[in-house]
Amino acid sequence: MLTSAKKLRLAGHGSRLRVRTHGDWSDALAGVGECCRASFALDKALAESIGRARSAGRSWAEIGKALGAAENAQTWAEKLEVNSRIELARVASHHDQRASDQREIAD
Repeated sequence: MLTSAKKLRLAGHGSRLRVRTHGDWSDALAGVGECCRASFALDKALAESIGRARSAGRSWAEIGKALGAAENAQTWAEKLEVNSRIELARVASHHDQRASDQREIAD
């Protein structure tokens, strides 16, 4: 029997962005691992985008708005979710900056 490897694809853009699955997803635990790796890659891309926005002079308030944080968020859960994304991005951005600094020192 011919099976194909698991694949995740992003399709669309803007509010119509979706994740599509292709291949054999019958092994649920392997699927969890694949999704986790994809999530990590997306978090890294988010952190890099936030870093570029900060380098371009954008404020954390503007970045929060772009992440979907409403000034009048209805629940603490909404605020916590967005704050977690921002904090994750700050940590990743700081980590990337430290790695870049270390590469410059090594060179």
